[in-house]
Amino acid sequence: MKNRLVLLPKILAVAVIVYLLWLVLKDIDWAEVWQSLARLTLAQILIILALVLVRQLLNAVPMAMFVAGLDLKRSTVNDLSANLIATTTPPPGDVIIRFSMFRTWKIDAEDGMAGRCPSRLETKQRCHGIHPRTRT
Repeated sequence: MKNRLVLLPKILAVAVIVYLLWLVLKDIDWAEVWQSLARLTLAQILIILALVLVRQLLNAVPMAMFVAGLDLKRSTVNDLSANLIATTTPPPGDVIIRFSMFRTWKIDAEDGMAGRCPSRLETKQRCHGIHPRTRT
């Protein structure tokens, strides 16, 4: 009986998530989506994949610059992993994965997270057209 009570909230959470996914996905015309994707040429697919790769690398550059000992490859892996976790699990899952990766790479987790903040701040400023003041 006790095991059933422990499982009940988990089962309800899964049911709610499945229901919400159904609400979001039910109105998509999947035949049209696949038809559109089928019209892409191999060259177009390769260009899209290359642009996504460049975007992800450029997104990781600031953190690689702000965190001592973190190269572009690890910065990219850290960013992609945290984004995936943030997309699929509630907070602070992304922070936990970042901390774990920093520790594994022998980078102080606090330094890594502090290096992430200026990176995000810089990105948000660029997106909103805010230019930080420079000291003279």
